[in-house]
Amino acid sequence: MDDVNLAVLHRVALQLELEDVVARLDAGFDEDRTDGKLARLPEIINEAREALKQRGAQ
Repeated sequence: MDDVNLAVLHRVALQLELEDVVARLDAGFDEDRTDGKLARLPEIINEAREALKQRGAQ
């Protein structure tokens, strides 16, 4: 197999791996959304920001 074909094959394999990761991540977010975990996200972000502010003020 020459270098060009090997490079193309490598890019195809990377793309397939990326598509698999995206699908698993999407399914995970769908499950979290269904479980209500994402509904608290703004609250969690605000709590984290407050904690960082307090840590920076010390």
